[in-house]
Amino acid sequence: MELFGLTSGCYPLGMAEPDPSFCQAKALAAQAWAEVCELVDLQLSPLGLRAMEALAPKSGELIVDLGCGAGQTVVQLADLVGPDGRVIGVDIAALLLNLALSRAVSLAQVSFVEGDAQAPRSDRRQPASAEISCH
Repeated sequence: MELFGLTSGCYPLGMAEPDPSFCQAKALAAQAWAEVCELVDLQLSPLGLRAMEALAPKSGELIVDLGCGAGQTVVQLADLVGPDGRVIGVDIAALLLNLALSRAVSLAQVSFVEGDAQAPRSDRRQPASAEISCH
């Protein structure tokens, strides 16, 4: 399946048919990440903050967070781009996107897409101001 030029579901990069073992591995990894997401966020936060400092997002920009996980960086970026900007979080794991959505429920400028950030993107209708990946 393709959304916004990103593949999603149980299709490893380059495969035309679903791979059940990939689906199972993806689900296990997402469950493990979800169980410790607060600790992972604490551990990765300094890297994310440094990346955002270097990126220096401005009000009104569109930023894509590739591999957004449980959404900590998306929420921080939303604050930086303000209500006139937009942040799109992309992750391969629906479970983590559900956590991210719950963190960003009050932020109208935030949206999420389930997709494989490693897959080539073909849809560039609205070019991003920047793409960031902190995880």
